[in-house]
Amino acid sequence: MNNLSNFYTSLVKSYVCIRPITTSLRDYLYYVHCHQHDSDCVQINKNESKLSAKNSEGNTCSWKVDKLVNESENNIMDLSEDEERITKLVSEGHDAACLFVEVGGDYVTFKKKQEQKKRIIDKLDSYIQSTVDTSNTNELTLSIEYAYFGFTDTYSYDMRRDVLCPSDDLINKGIDHWMKKIDSLKDIWKLVSRGSKISSVLKIRLNQANSLLNRHASLYIFDLHLLENKSKDEHYQNGIYYSFTSLRSIIERALGNTNDELKSEKIITNYYVLTHLLAPFACGHNELIILTYIQECLHTFRDETIMVLELVEMMRGIRILSLVNNSSINHERNSVHHLQKKLSVYKVREQYICHKMKCSYQIFKQNKFEMAQSVISSVYI
Repeated sequence: MNNLSNFYTSLVKSYVCIRPITTSLRDYLYYVHCHQHDSDCVQINKNESKLSAKNSEGNTCSWKVDKLVNESENNIMDLSEDEERITKLVSEGHDAACLFVEVGGDYVTFKKKQEQKKRIIDKLDSYIQSTVDTSNTNELTLSIEYAYFGFTDTYSYDMRRDVLCPSDDLINKGIDHWMKKIDSLKDIWKLVSRGSKISSVLKIRLNQANSLLNRHASLYIFDLHLLENKSKDEHYQNGIYYSFTSLRSIIERALGNTNDELKSEKIITNYYVLTHLLAPFACGHNELIILTYIQECLHTFRDETIMVLELVEMMRGIRILSLVNNSSINHERNSVHHLQKKLSVYKVREQYICHKMKCSYQIFKQNKFEMAQSVISSVYI
């Protein structure tokens, strides 16, 4: 661990997992709602990683992503390279984030998301265990802290303490204010595996320290779901429509996709919990990958699905320039190290004095007084 300004460059990666419509459901929708597969479903071109669909006006829209996965073909998305890269970045002192976005999901989608999260957390746990195993040789210590919050446009909820938390407190005090130290990531997974009915964010912070320096690095796991349009949601207090819209505005500004008048205006990122925490990643300051889960059938969530796919494609254009987090001087451990060094010097000095005194005593016994005095004097020079 050092204090060099290492940096990492990349582009935001986006992956889309599509839940195919079953034959029985397709027949039901056809007879009840005159469902047409070509116009009411997402069309997939896996060779080019492209999706297309018709919007509410009947116009065809298309989007390109980094990888498409059909749930009927794979259990979960293979992100082994991304998992390895994110873990490596966090271990080197960078912050990183995984953004899960779900539209119209069900229990099957929930299970697949949870499996994907567990793979990422397990990969980070493997790094932690390897660090602990070698800590005796490199004098490196590592501790783990975490915070887990649910949030909407109107309120936040501390999932760990199981209490409501005003969004203003979470934003003004910072999520680190509610961090809890734990011994193992398995303790986190016991809570996270239950899932949440509202959108959530999990922050895992690794605190690395040696005899001289401290460094923090964090992994964020965002899980956004229930992105219903506010006009459709009778219980909108559980939605994140305004947060999502605000996030889109921030990304457009970061990419320069706004007119000159808007470019001169300030962006408010700390009005919603989502934008407050995700803005640094959405602006390319740290590594970010996006995992989107959508339904093939657009009968119920057409507008929401198109809104999410537009955002995902837009975020693919974000260039990442991630700087390693600064190290700080470990004052406590550095003081101990300094005292130990001084003590070792004193011990060497003590051994030297004892040796000289023994020599002078032997000389004194031989009645060589002047020589003995000279040896004793040399000790105190």
